[in-house]
Amino acid sequence: MPHDLPPPRRRAIVVLLAAVVMLAGLTVVTGPVAHAAPVKFTKLNLPGICNAVSWRMAELIDAKFKADKSDDRIILVNQPKDGETGFNDAGVAYALGQLAQLLGKKVEELTLDDLAGKEKVAQAIEKALAYRAEQEKKHGHFSLVHEDNQKSAVMLWCLKKTATHGGPDLALLFLPPKTEEADGVWIGACVLTGGVNEIQVSYDAQTKGYGTFVWYNMGPDPAKQGQYIRYTYQYDVSTRKLTITKEIGTLDENKAFKPDPTKTEVEKNPAAAPKDFKDLKLNGVQISLLDGGCGCPLQPTLTTAVTSAGPDVLTLVHGPSCGGACGAPGMPVILQPHDSIVAELPRGMAYGGPGVNPDWTIDQVSTDAILIRYDGAEPLSLGACSTIGDLAVLTPVGTTPTSTNPPVSTGTTEPPGTTEPPNPTGSPTSVPVPVPAPIRSSTLG
Repeated sequence: MPHDLPPPRRRAIVVLLAAVVMLAGLTVVTGPVAHAAPVKFTKLNLPGICNAVSWRMAELIDAKFKADKSDDRIILVNQPKDGETGFNDAGVAYALGQLAQLLGKKVEELTLDDLAGKEKVAQAIEKALAYRAEQEKKHGHFSLVHEDNQKSAVMLWCLKKTATHGGPDLALLFLPPKTEEADGVWIGACVLTGGVNEIQVSYDAQTKGYGTFVWYNMGPDPAKQGQYIRYTYQYDVSTRKLTITKEIGTLDENKAFKPDPTKTEVEKNPAAAPKDFKDLKLNGVQISLLDGGCGCPLQPTLTTAVTSAGPDVLTLVHGPSCGGACGAPGMPVILQPHDSIVAELPRGMAYGGPGVNPDWTIDQVSTDAILIRYDGAEPLSLGACSTIGDLAVLTPVGTTPTSTNPPVSTGTTEPPGTTEPPNPTGSPTSVPVPVPAPIRSSTLG
């Protein structure tokens, strides 16, 4: 089917993200892309969940469709290409978010056993399908698709394992203008079990269309405990060439990734991105044979808590990744200056006024969540179980708050952004933030 989506259909993705954010607890929001030279990179917001749990949820939703005698399906056979089976329906993420809320868990903590509980799973699916139907009626679809002003598009798919490649794998399909999925090319993937991901995109200074995509996929090295692998996929839209780099390294005392330069492998002959997922290779070696199963969907694992210092002080806690123990080398979260966080308030508590932490500003308040902007001068790295205190004053629900309104935001200058594509052969000081940011209208051209 053609990927060409009118603007109202794009906005459906934004609606999804707002809903999933409130369910998952927290996400990072970056500023809009500036289209003036020099070219900048921004995070591309296509939050995908692709592991055994998400695949099982997709199967359960399809089972309900079948029981209801509906022809609708989440999992599509021979999609997005012949021989593939996959889904890019955002209803799966919404259903998992609903289930996590019902069970009092984070989305990344859900297990296959959690999906065996029929009553709560049925409730989660009912809510997800009701919301999905509402969004499809308003916007025409509920898919993980992003389009630029030149009518090029990218689609995020969860692909089932086949005889020719591993899975389930999260994969990004690029479609030039006025093409169909069968003509698309694969420009990035999560092929590491328990991996975290970040997708960045730059925009052409003249056309304002897509310029370069960079996908980071990092996860534990299955061959050696305490070691990590990071794949970097860099796709140049103008030349249509894909360059893949593999780095191996460890995490330092600040939980920042430190690659070993002697173990870095760079694609020697960058070539056109493959049309078949099985042909995703690094120097002739197929990497799509690896089983992805990204185990930390909807990163980060930041949550809100009330500190022992006082019941009226809001604190953010970076929980261990994927259920790991405190003190374990979990994946860090890096907040850049002017990034914002949507934080769900603790149960039974309401916003009562701004905190005294000078690096944070309250931008928006709702009954159960607040939007907090990080205004520190330097990037902020949060390791497993680290905390940020004094962000806001809380009051028990039903009491009169000190202040019901956040300080008036006068606006801030957007951070300068990255002026060059991240160097895959360099030595970055931190792991890319595994958090996709909500789409802003300016990123669509």
